[in-house]
Amino acid sequence: MEKSLASLLDLLPKVQVLGSTEKVITDVTADSRTVQAGSLFIALRGATVDGHKFLPMAAAKGAVAALVEELPEEVPAGVTLLVVEDTRKAMELVTPYFFDYPGKRLRMIGVTGTNGKTTTTNIIRTILRKAGHKVGLIAPLTS
Repeated sequence: MEKSLASLLDLLPKVQVLGSTEKVITDVTADSRTVQAGSLFIALRGATVDGHKFLPMAAAKGAVAALVEELPEEVPAGVTLLVVEDTRKAMELVTPYFFDYPGKRLRMIGVTGTNGKTTTTNIIRTILRKAGHKVGLIAPLTS
């Protein structure tokens, strides 16, 4: 899967771009350990770790662009920075677009009621599988 970096910019309100937008993105990740050549690295702030500190590692592994909330002291060579107010909100816009909105292809069936939900969902799952559909089932754990 590939998307142009320029096409991602249309999704991001109030984005400041530092670097070339004439790049192709081949992957999107917030984990610097999984960055590969062509990746867009998303620097997320967590409760204990700030993803911004992994920008040099992401660049060394081949990231061509990074979504950040703040400018680093030193911008890695060859990496285009997309500065946004909130990288989590930006990730919610960019990631589904990059993967061609997979949620739009999902169909969901909900079963409610007092009795028979487990039996009904298992029957539905069996019928759909026999018909050749890929099926997932989410049910609450019972104690």
